[in-house]
Amino acid sequence: MKRFFDRKDTNWKSLIGALHVYVVLKSNSNIVKKTISISESIKYNKSIAIQPEEYLHMTVQRLDLYKDDLSDEKLRVLIENLRNVANLITPFNVEFEKPAVRNEAIEVIGKKNEQWDNLVDMVRNAICESGLSDYLTDPPFGPHYTVAYCVKNTEPNEDKTLKSVLDNFSNYDFEISSIDLVAVNQKPYDGIFEFTSFAHLKFI
Repeated sequence: MKRFFDRKDTNWKSLIGALHVYVVLKSNSNIVKKTISISESIKYNKSIAIQPEEYLHMTVQRLDLYKDDLSDEKLRVLIENLRNVANLITPFNVEFEKPAVRNEAIEVIGKKNEQWDNLVDMVRNAICESGLSDYLTDPPFGPHYTVAYCVKNTEPNEDKTLKSVLDNFSNYDFEISSIDLVAVNQKPYDGIFEFTSFAHLKFI
């Protein structure tokens, strides 16, 4: 694996308060318990940074925009438009593959999911309707979340060992029932994206 924080899309204008729409993985949920078990099995490797339980998430959309850049009124409009999206969606399941060694991280990838794609499209439209289309970044490649980011380049034999451990885990499902508008602080030296939610929006 290569160091995640050398990627172009981690070169933010500021490391503090970047606006994202996340699906936050709820504490004490089955998916978090499963992820803790995965993390425990690979934490021996010091080239990767295990993500703290409270920061596990699926990215729906990242904005090249920061909370302090928005007026209270602009923030209110964005939250209201995202709330309208949440009110049009019913909870749905994503089926995940077993955790995998990817190019720059240990990730859990969801299978192709039309409802996820619809959620991403609706969130992007809500951002555009809020007058913020200039700040949209590329959408995620699909449903996924990160167990650990690579903070130091690994050797092929390290990756092979990690893969052999991760292959012991099985597929599992996760119900998506809400989105959060969050402000994210990137901490590249710790290998963590920490965030604060200021709008938790439940699906109908």
